[in-house]
Amino acid sequence: MAAQKGREILIKRHDGTSYVTIGGMRQKNLRLNGATPADVSDSDSTWRELLAGAGFKSVAISGNGVFKDQVAENAVHTDLLGDVATLYQFIVPGFGTYQGLFVCTGMDFSGSHVDEVSRSMSWESAGAVTFTPA
Repeated sequence: MAAQKGREILIKRHDGTSYVTIGGMRQKNLRLNGATPADVSDSDSTWRELLAGAGFKSVAISGNGVFKDQVAENAVHTDLLGDVATLYQFIVPGFGTYQGLFVCTGMDFSGSHVDEVSRSMSWESAGAVTFTPA
């Protein structure tokens, strides 16, 4: 994959009709977690023995920056306070799109006296996440 502009990575939230970019996130991260293997070592084991595929897979998304508008901020804030699983997309141009239900697990507000208030948010997958290549 050729070098890409980080600003072209998008976090989108489904508003009931279509996917809408949630804002001007300046930093975006996607973490894919494979199934955590179960340790099945016993007293006869010389080496640790793992049972592959026994755990759960998960995807985590995080971002920080500013929201596109008050509507987007209110929607994510409502998801967080309501503990609601909502459809999100994480788009990496030229690579593909991850899509599925996510729960907003945190929102932090920060700012200095000479800058805008920025937000840091995090989401965890709440079910299967699909990948569609670009």
